[in-house]
Amino acid sequence: MIEININELKQKLIEKYNKSGDPKVEERYLHSLSVAKKALEIIEENNFPVDKTKAEVAGLIHDYAKFATMNEYFEIVKEFDLDESILEKNFKILHALLGPYIIKKELGIDDEEILEAIKYHTTGRPKMSLLEEIIFLADFAEDTRVYPNQEEKLNQIREVIKRNYKRAIAMILDFQINHVISQK
Repeated sequence: MIEININELKQKLIEKYNKSGDPKVEERYLHSLSVAKKALEIIEENNFPVDKTKAEVAGLIHDYAKFATMNEYFEIVKEFDLDESILEKNFKILHALLGPYIIKKELGIDDEEILEAIKYHTTGRPKMSLLEEIIFLADFAEDTRVYPNQEEKLNQIREVIKRNYKRAIAMILDFQINHVISQK
């Protein structure tokens, strides 16, 4: 089990968000709190053998880099000598892909399980760890999350998480594919 002061982490998170000046700071902060809460609920509902502190931390800071600018992402790529092609990815997922580096640098959190869960919380990946799956599910289905005109589907997924979390992951991936296609 890792030792992290959750209240201190919450304070650092809100400070980071506030520095962005983005009007959605409060909404994003409440989302982060809700993802941490949902991660713990998923663990309890499914009796998962997962470190609850790691799950709470990953849920809380999964969007830590959400308000970073393209310049900040570029600096992280340079500083950590990463492949610059990562910057060609959709801007909406860069906070997940580069967030672990920003978290490691600014918060000093270097737990690979936490960082990997953060890295894949938006996209998922084949052979996710249980913690990665939990954060993926929690981010999508947390209680403040709203998908316009998709309330029934979202509620269905929330219920399936309680009975068959692997099926819920498949449903989320299907939803994401169809949602992205319908946005084009």
